[in-house]
Amino acid sequence: MKYLTDSEILKFNDNLKEANIRLSTMYSNQTGQPELIISTFRGDGGVTYRRLDDFATQYKYSFSVVENRKDNFLTLLTRLLNEPLGTKVLNSSDNSVSIELPQFEVELFEHEALGRKFIKYTYNFCANISQIVSHISYIEDAINYFELMYGYDEDGNETTLTKFKLGDIVSLTDRSKDYLIVDYDYYQI
Repeated sequence: MKYLTDSEILKFNDNLKEANIRLSTMYSNQTGQPELIISTFRGDGGVTYRRLDDFATQYKYSFSVVENRKDNFLTLLTRLLNEPLGTKVLNSSDNSVSIELPQFEVELFEHEALGRKFIKYTYNFCANISQIVSHISYIEDAINYFELMYGYDEDGNETTLTKFKLGDIVSLTDRSKDYLIVDYDYYQI
């Protein structure tokens, strides 16, 4: 089960267009995991917060993936999206509400940089703010994991950054046992 971290929730405040909306967290004694809180504030000398219910908004999120690795990336993203989300949003009535994955449209745009072809994905969300934050968290997890797997040298050649590549046969500590690397299993610590 995936839980949004404090830093993932708080980092999203930098992306909000509405200057008087803030995301924060509150911990529950029941789960030990942070719950998402959406607030509005008025800063006229002192700061006054008022908790809001989850609200719908429009939001665009863009990133690029090298063209020859798009299938690998989408496979990884799909795998991560299949993991259920345990974080809940705490509404103005102090009720914890589950966060569902949002509806969105994706635009694709091909471009080139440093002699490599890329595909730019632009996600157009029209969903509740909690749904957008959670979906972008899954995308950023996939991007971060992907960056750990593949890199490029100064000449633009792709390099695999993992210690063991898919298809490698390895012996860890016991030389009488060999292991075939058939897949990578990703989870966030």
